[in-house]
Amino acid sequence: MAIIKNDVAHADFELRTGDDYRVRVTYREQEGDNDPAPVDLTNVQINGKARTAYNVDADSFPLPITKADQTKEKGVFYILLSKTLTTQFRPENRPRKFLFDLESVDADGWTTTFLDGTLVFIQDVTN
Repeated sequence: MAIIKNDVAHADFELRTGDDYRVRVTYREQEGDNDPAPVDLTNVQINGKARTAYNVDADSFPLPITKADQTKEKGVFYILLSKTLTTQFRPENRPRKFLFDLESVDADGWTTTFLDGTLVFIQDVTN
């Protein structure tokens, strides 16, 4: 998935409870008429959170984010959802649908939401 800075992207995910997920995302920036180029994330913080509703008191959890080595994979980061995390979202335990967004915070403190969407947890038969 490629994300263009300052252009909020939208993505909806269906995830199976009890499975591991590693979503690879490339963060790019458009400059003039050139093709979007990957942004060096060395001095950029990426934050993510999922909630059952926009209400700040709604059930929520942080999205685990890991940046790739920017010398090898410029602009790349991963959203990591472990089996331990996804198992918590079985229908009997919690709501199965969450809203989420991701934001970047650069070295100057400039905060930009660049991705939003939904996470829907589907009951896995074997787990």
